[in-house]
Amino acid sequence: MFFQVIRFQLKVGNRDAALNAYGAMLDSYGEGETPDPLPAREWMMLCDYLKELQMPAEAAGEYEKLATFYPDQQFTARALICAAELRLQTEDRDRARELFQRAADLAPSAPNWQARIIAGQAQLEKTKTATAN
Repeated sequence: MFFQVIRFQLKVGNRDAALNAYGAMLDSYGEGETPDPLPAREWMMLCDYLKELQMPAEAAGEYEKLATFYPDQQFTARALICAAELRLQTEDRDRARELFQRAADLAPSAPNWQARIIAGQAQLEKTKTATAN
């Protein structure tokens, strides 16, 4: 039922209601239970919305879960790149480094995604060098 509500709310442009339904869905699972993954398209839309709401830690966590549940999809690199960029914002450099590497290992064909990986890794290197001096 939650999937249909989320999908409908996103379709009609009510992202807040979709996010609330997602939260309710997660709350419906018991402790230690793994929630069923959302369909990828809707999940990505919610991740992007969390990012837009300036909730970097939450958005990064959702992007990472999305990439974990859908490891071999075309959008997986995008989810990992977004998560890595958000981890940089939250000063979680080690996690960002790991996520950029996972994205690079997928060898994304989109030049924009490759450029974002290279830029993120360069930013991490620059920060590493600056803190070492």
